[in-house]
Amino acid sequence: MNNQSKAYAIILYLIWPFSALWLGIKYFDFKFGKNLLIALFGFLGFTALSHGDLERYEASFYDLTGKDFSLIVADLFSLQTGKFYNDFLSVVVGIFSNSHHVYFMLLFLIYGYFLVGSISSFKSLKIKQHSRYGLLLFIAFALYYSVFNILNLAFYTGGIFVIYSLIKYYNTQQKKYLYFIFLAPLFHLGLSLFVVVPLFVLVFKNKLLYYVIFLLFTFGLGQSNFVEVIENIASSNSGTIIESKYKVYASEKGRERMEKRYELGEQNANIKLKTLFFFKDGIHYVLVPLGLVLLYFKRKTILYKYDLIRLFNLVLLTWGISNLMLNISQGERFLNIYCFLAIGLFYNVYVKTRGEITNTWLNKYLHVLMPTVLLTGFMTLLASHFMVSFIFFTSNFFIEIYKMAFALN
Repeated sequence: MNNQSKAYAIILYLIWPFSALWLGIKYFDFKFGKNLLIALFGFLGFTALSHGDLERYEASFYDLTGKDFSLIVADLFSLQTGKFYNDFLSVVVGIFSNSHHVYFMLLFLIYGYFLVGSISSFKSLKIKQHSRYGLLLFIAFALYYSVFNILNLAFYTGGIFVIYSLIKYYNTQQKKYLYFIFLAPLFHLGLSLFVVVPLFVLVFKNKLLYYVIFLLFTFGLGQSNFVEVIENIASSNSGTIIESKYKVYASEKGRERMEKRYELGEQNANIKLKTLFFFKDGIHYVLVPLGLVLLYFKRKTILYKYDLIRLFNLVLLTWGISNLMLNISQGERFLNIYCFLAIGLFYNVYVKTRGEITNTWLNKYLHVLMPTVLLTGFMTLLASHFMVSFIFFTSNFFIEIYKMAFALN
């Protein structure tokens, strides 16, 4: 991609940011194309409608604007905040701007950076080198995490940060990416259990047996045992965010209250959301576990032969963590993280084995997985309409900044 093409692309983005979607996909094999997609996330954030967590983030931004850094750091070390990442960025942005649109832009840019970086790191071939089916499988994988997760932005930004770190470690073998995972709780307190990942990998290396034992252990551990551990931790941290979150999500009364809330939400959901949840459950509880079992039985001819065993081990590890977190309310969110990693593994299996798995059960499985995940990805895009403004498709930064300045006057 030459400099002239880059200049034209930048000019077109400034005039019509939505054009970055097509240009970013067209030039995805180049760093510039990836940067265009990240920039598109920035404009999506700048024009986003406050819905879901974004509504709370908007209110929190204005509450924290002008607050001293020392206060939010004190809240972190005294365990009074579960989303230090959001608090920190609120204060930083508040120094330069009093608009939550700028704050949202930065949040979306960071989310986009890790999402696009993760997708790119999984890609084994240039776009044009893919077979038609391989390309569809890659698109299905790329759509799976999607913008729909932005409705729970802090958690899923931390989640994609963990995935980004894991795939970078898998590709480079550099331990620094494992150490980065220790920062995950700064995004969202609920991600604290992921600190187990670097410790486990550093101790047990690539020995498959230990990952299988850990996974089986998480299946056998009863809900009461896991919740009791969390209760003990909460009791020893009285008056902190840990105790507060335990009462809301893990205590018996908290789980009952949240379950009633979810049931009500499902009853009020439209047909599109109900269909989406149905497909998601099928992927989480049937398709992905089935595929991993099939791969386990093909470990010698596929996983070891094509050096995919390390990625397979990481998937098993995150699967086990998801099992543990299913014992509390909203634990299902962890399934999206582990399944995204698993689908990336399946994509690499297909691309690297090429014709070797033809006429096998694994090949038939992948031909069921791909359309299911692809359809789910498109449905998540449709379900994201609550936060996507019409001006995202038609306007640009100059027009929106002018409108903001005019409104102030």
